[in-house]
Amino acid sequence: MRTYAASYEAVPAAQMLRVPVLQTVAEGKKAGTGGYSSNHETDPGSGATDPWGLERRGDDIYELARRPLPQNRHVRLLGEASKHWKSYDAFARASMSLGSILMVKALGYFVLGYALIND
Repeated sequence: MRTYAASYEAVPAAQMLRVPVLQTVAEGKKAGTGGYSSNHETDPGSGATDPWGLERRGDDIYELARRPLPQNRHVRLLGEASKHWKSYDAFARASMSLGSILMVKALGYFVLGYALIND
């Protein structure tokens, strides 16, 4: 959802110019995970972190769930895809190694030639 300048102008000046950490300390609250400083039961748009009510809690979002790393879907997909790309990965590593060695060698010859010409 897109917000416009008119919706920003409707926010009180204290909300526009707030410093999140200082406001949390001034309210006497302790910042929790994600910097959410108010109760979880408050209405959307009433907290200091979401003045327009566009954000929601991420408890039901798969990517934000806390679980061991190997159980994450993207880690498993990467493992499955890497099986098909191992030969390309090995070729890229060998090519980069050879290219780096040849570049250092060329730079050495350049420096040697430059030193011989200037003497």
